[in-house]
Amino acid sequence: MGNTSSTAKAQYCKFNKIEFSVKTQIIADSYSVAHYYSEELLLPVMPTSLLKYQNFNELSENYFNTRRRESIPELTALNPKINNYYDFYLALTQLRAEYENNDLNEADRRNKLKLVFEIAFKIVQLLTYELNATCQGVDA
Repeated sequence: MGNTSSTAKAQYCKFNKIEFSVKTQIIADSYSVAHYYSEELLLPVMPTSLLKYQNFNELSENYFNTRRRESIPELTALNPKINNYYDFYLALTQLRAEYENNDLNEADRRNKLKLVFEIAFKIVQLLTYELNATCQGVDA
């Protein structure tokens, strides 16, 4: 048995404490939106209207608004009308009208909520990836 030594590369994030906290709050808010719609999808039958239509909080809205000019292909791949985080925020503001449309059947309503969940979950993944990518020495 020989002496082995290992050295760990120091890793730190480029955020200050407040920026890091804000980013993690936005990730938590995004998770909350995804979680809410995932629970609705567990209902055996989709109601014609939901008791609540959850959207992002003001902190997330403001952050998404600052990034509204960015194109995010991963979101567009899920829905061609969604080019960035702010587009999804705006789409959620219209969800009640779209979901409660009399022309939608139960399967259509389920598919609409499934797409909302998929996009919200993808946003959680993307924001988490972005947070991780800001850390030096971490393969992102």
